[in-house]
Amino acid sequence: SALLTNIKISNHLVDNIYLLDFYGDGFSTNANWNRAVFAETLPVPLQTDQLGGKAVMPPHPAKYGYSSISSPPVMISFLTYLNRFTESKAIGLVQVDINYDRIAETVENVAVAEGDFFFLTDENGCLLYAPEKKAAGQRAADVTYQGFCLGDVLSGEQSAEESSYTVRREDIPGTSWSLVQMNSDEMLH
Repeated sequence: SALLTNIKISNHLVDNIYLLDFYGDGFSTNANWNRAVFAETLPVPLQTDQLGGKAVMPPHPAKYGYSSISSPPVMISFLTYLNRFTESKAIGLVQVDINYDRIAETVENVAVAEGDFFFLTDENGCLLYAPEKKAAGQRAADVTYQGFCLGDVLSGEQSAEESSYTVRREDIPGTSWSLVQMNSDEMLH
């Protein structure tokens, strides 16, 4: 437990770390962890015959970790289902939560002109970070911001010439995520 706490403290973006096995045993760096609510929010129920795998949960309220407050913080969760070494059966999972507000602080510290914005999507076009927090977790195709359909911007269907913006899309190495940056041509000249 001291090692996980050290990992959390050493990484300012990490909000909490959770470990859970099939027997209901587990550990978290969050003393207020509600294991039952946590298990209910998993994208894939934990089963012994599954082959493990990884998942990213788009922004969601962390009700499992903050049941004592009426409006729990929004997290992006990274999960890895853990397999046994000797057989292809899962034995539990580890989840790392990153607070959405910490990601927003990092992105918003990038110098941009008024009207410029960023968004971050996963491989399914789900907004992991959005210019308006209320849009986080939604599909980019379902969100309009400053007159732009973010799904059209992501897919390249939004013409930069028509909008007086320059669109830059970068795939983030080692992930299936894309960062899209919209800069007004005014800033670039």
